[in-house]
This record gives sequence, C-alpha cells and structure tokens, in this order.
Amino acid sequence: MATGRRYVYRVLSDNEDPSEGLEAREPGATDAKVSAHINGLRASPYISTTATKKAIKAYYRLALQHYNKEKEKKEKMEKEKKEKKEKKEKEKKEKKEKEKKETKKKEKEKMEKTEKKEKEKKYLKPESRQSRWGVFCSSRYRGESKI
Repeated sequence: MATGRRYVYRVLSDNEDPSEGLEAREPGATDAKVSAHINGLRASPYISTTATKKAIKAYYRLALQHYNKEKEKKEKMEKEKKEKKEKKEKEKKEKKEKEKKETKKKEKEKMEKTEKKEKEKKYLKPESRQSRWGVFCSSRYRGESKI
C-alpha cells in the first residue's frame, strides 16, 4: 500500500457548496441499484466520485457539453415560442386592421346608399308627376318645370 495522501474527486453542481458537506440527491432512495445510478438515475442514494483528475476532467467536459446542449435547446424553444407569439400578435393585428377596413367600407357603402336615397327623394317629391315626356315638378318645389 502506498503511503501519502490519497484524494477522491467529484464534479459539483452549481447549487452545491463543499463547505456544507456532500450529500446524495436522494439519501432515502434505498431501493435504487448502483447500475441505475451510473446510468443517470436522479433519485439515488449514491455520490459519484473518482480517484483521478483525468477522469473528473473528462466527466466535466461531458457535463459541460450536455449543459450547453440543454441551454441551446432551451434557447431554441424560447425563440420559437417568442416567434410564435409574435406571429400570433401580427395575425391578430392584421385581423383587426381587416375588420377596421371592412367596417369603414360598410360605413362608406351605407353613407353612399343614404346619399343616393336622399338624391332620389329630392328629385321624386310626392307632388311631382311623371308623364311620357318626362318628369314635371310643381312650381312650389322647383320654381319651374323641366321638359
């Protein structure tokens, strides 16, 4: 047996503080198998460690790659969610504008119909008479008749 100091290494999560001691994620999960822990079981009563710096550096790189992939995935999902929300808002805005244009168009048509009816009323007063030569209006309305 070699004499001297021997170390055990562990990669810590962001929320772990070594001054508070190391604790398993789920100390009460006594039915978990070691093989399940090695394969990534979250509810495990075990703590992963290694005796070499080389292994911990490799594990750290893998963890960092996984973290970056998860971060990119999350950012992509947020971006898609944002784009979807913007698209929905744009469609809603376009729908409002379309409804506004349709309302204006209907109001304009209604106004034109009203004006047309008023013009018709102006020329076809109840006292006017129609004959085969044209419309004659009484002198009370126009002052003179049209032929």
